[in-house]
Amino acid sequence: MYMFEGGTNFGYMNGATFGSSFYRPCTTSYDYDAPLSEAGDPNVSNKKYNAIKKIVNKYLPDPGIPIPPPTPKHAYGKIQMTKMVATQPPKTVTSSKYPLTMEQMDMYYGFAIYQTLVSPSLDGQQTRKLSIPGVRDRAIVFVNQARQGVIQRNDKEKSLDIQISQNSVLDILIENQGRINYGHMNDPKGLVNNVTIDGEILTNWTVVHVKNPPNVYREIASDLTATNNKVPAFFKGTVPPLPAGQAPQDTYLLLKGWAKGQAFLNHFNLGRYWPVEGPQVTMYVPASAFKEGENTLILLELDHAPCDQPESCYVEMVTTPILNGTVLYY
Repeated sequence: MYMFEGGTNFGYMNGATFGSSFYRPCTTSYDYDAPLSEAGDPNVSNKKYNAIKKIVNKYLPDPGIPIPPPTPKHAYGKIQMTKMVATQPPKTVTSSKYPLTMEQMDMYYGFAIYQTLVSPSLDGQQTRKLSIPGVRDRAIVFVNQARQGVIQRNDKEKSLDIQISQNSVLDILIENQGRINYGHMNDPKGLVNNVTIDGEILTNWTVVHVKNPPNVYREIASDLTATNNKVPAFFKGTVPPLPAGQAPQDTYLLLKGWAKGQAFLNHFNLGRYWPVEGPQVTMYVPASAFKEGENTLILLELDHAPCDQPESCYVEMVTTPILNGTVLYY
């Protein structure tokens, strides 16, 4: 049976599926409508658990064991989030004439920032076509720190009109969205081909990368200062405490109004959230991720945060998962 108990692709371990003309990163939830949920609960609502039990009892004696109750869940409630920035960014840097893949730089998961200085003969700011044919898997493009747009692996035209002037700094934030789960092991990440502007190959790249993401996020989380409302950015919040004497319980993180990113509870990588694409809307948060005392939630939001007003800049921890949201990606 595939599968009897749903699981969770914590961290960057979600993987992906692939066909002749598409690449589809898997969701963080690996529930797959299983008889047992991510939390290990009998998923009686999908009728599979009871149907399997009925078939087994048809051929084998019923042991008379009652269906176990679901594990306790707790609605921790609203968590107010505050925009933050790292005052000490990661210092691991690689330089090369042409772009290297993430694997060539001993990077296997997460993110990388490819940077180069563009020096075309331009008089003032002009619109030029940036092409990234070898994007693996998603690129957010910046010129002089101004966001220009997104190029994804599935895009037919992997190009973007950008506003650029002489000696502009081009930054490309690459996200490894998950390796293909089957077939040949040939799915390098990062930039796997040259990048061009109006057909001219760009050279002399510097790549900021992280060999051990949890350590870097831990460093970032300990040294944060408030800043403006641009994304990508880190957001930090404190989980409301449990009543005195109550042990931590499972919960689900609801990110209404947020777009795409990674969530960390006490530096444990809960995985990628992407509710605007669906179908997964909430993230499973196991009780084991909590600790005694203060619990800190950090979001790395890539695309949009509902934080134009402080009162709207929050997430919630609820007792019921939502895994059947509208699917836009396909």
